Amino acid sequence: MVVMAANADNNLSLLKLVWVMVRRVLFFCVALFLPAWSFDYWQAWLFLAAFFMPEALLVAYLYRNDRTLLARRLKAGSAAETRFRQKIIMRLAIVSWGSIVMTTGFDHRFHWSHVPAWLVCLADVANLAGFYLTYRVFRENSFAAATVRVDEGQKVIATGPYAVVRHPMYSAAVLMNLCLPVALGSWWGVPFSALNVCLIVVRLLDEEKMLRQDLPGYSEYSERVRYRLIPQVW
Repeated sequence: MVVMAANADNNLSLLKLVWVMVRRVLFFCVALFLPAWSFDYWQAWLFLAAFFMPEALLVAYLYRNDRTLLARRLKAGSAAETRFRQKIIMRLAIVSWGSIVMTTGFDHRFHWSHVPAWLVCLADVANLAGFYLTYRVFRENSFAAATVRVDEGQKVIATGPYAVVRHPMYSAAVLMNLCLPVALGSWWGVPFSALNVCLIVVRLLDEEKMLRQDLPGYSEYSERVRYRLIPQVW
């Protein structure tokens, strides 16, 4: 989900990045406001601000400090994956993500559920926490690609959030996925969020098999850092 899903090369231009961001904002607006059939949807406006403002800051940070990582993050989606299982997982994730957003829009339109305003705001704060964790991952790991692969020269990272859990990027994704429907004022989107979390788990388990095989030192690292996603839990 973070930073962006699009194709890119290492010759990143500011204009291209702005255009990718604009397309993403337009996609979200259509997926939210068309099912809602109204712009009178304050939860959606708040979410868009709480999502795209920190994402833009992350993109700006990477553009200034680590354009190689930004290029890796931009090469995302099922077409960019090299493992067949990961291609399927990413296709399902895109469908489930779209289902979350559109369901919340319909929920707002037909008033299927009610989420208290304080809980909506809390979910947006948790979403910001997910972005902060993502930022910490980017600071520590320049190989944090959006696809499952091992690049030449890649090494095991065991500092920062990687000293606590083995997949902090996925931890951030789980938090943000679970908060998404709540931030949009809907309980009906939660089952799709749960499906997305399950896909994340399947994805990381398959990724770990590859890392144990192809990344020197990862097996030893996984013995030192026991937890994959949630400290003291799993």
